[in-house]
Amino acid sequence: MALYTPDVDGPEPDDGALPWHRVALYGLPNGITSVAALPLALFIPAFYAQDLGLPLAAVGAAIAVSRLLDVVTDPWIGSWSDRWRGRLGRRKPFLLVGTPLLALSVWQVFVPSPGAGVAYLALWCCLLYLGFTIVDLPYRAWGAELSTDYHERSRVSAWREGMGAAGQVGLLAVIVGAGAGGLAASADALRTIALVVVVALPALILCAVLFVPEVPARARQAPALARGRAIGLVLRNPAFGRMLGAVLLFVSGVVIQGTLHRLVLIHVIEAPEQFPIMILLENLATLLAVPIWQ
Repeated sequence: MALYTPDVDGPEPDDGALPWHRVALYGLPNGITSVAALPLALFIPAFYAQDLGLPLAAVGAAIAVSRLLDVVTDPWIGSWSDRWRGRLGRRKPFLLVGTPLLALSVWQVFVPSPGAGVAYLALWCCLLYLGFTIVDLPYRAWGAELSTDYHERSRVSAWREGMGAAGQVGLLAVIVGAGAGGLAASADALRTIALVVVVALPALILCAVLFVPEVPARARQAPALARGRAIGLVLRNPAFGRMLGAVLLFVSGVVIQGTLHRLVLIHVIEAPEQFPIMILLENLATLLAVPIWQ
């Protein structure tokens, strides 16, 4: 059975080259959401365990529980976004609703209240990942709908991911330049990141919503399928199964490596001051590779 591709009313998206400023305005918010996502693996586990004195296993369990929430919220938000009808379109309302929740949750996780414990971390991580899902899933779907041309979609993705890498590089460069070398002042570094997210994310999301058009959806929908049958169709797609397995292995490796970065530098190599420089170089390499990938 062929996969369903939603139709649109009015003119089809322009299959020619999208204006660079439109693609840039679309990609800019990812520079901030990537900044918010970076510390969740690299900074937060070590910060709550080392600086706040919480058991590392409990910290890992709290973050893992919050990630399991995505199993439910990702399909729900994705399906809801596809079906939404309103004057602003399908994707933009979710960005506008999810941004305040994401910004507030980032602040609460990165700048914890005095006496914050494992339950505090679990609660705010759950809300943070919920906010991230509400913003990020419709945001990425919106990018795929900006053009029907295969190569233009690749260009949009390259701009978006390049902005994300650039945001991380810029933030890490500021941390290194400010002398947060060994992250002895982890709380100050996390507060700086939280401030950047809280101030910049709403502004960039608003610019994208105001100046990047969204293609409206037609009233005609995909054929109604029972949820179980729909899942069965996906699972019987061998190409999707291979892609899913590759993504699972890749993301697992990246998260394990990122989580252990600082702990290895502290306890094995005994050079924690090298942590921001190492992460900066890694993200700089990612940024330089984006044009090659495109």
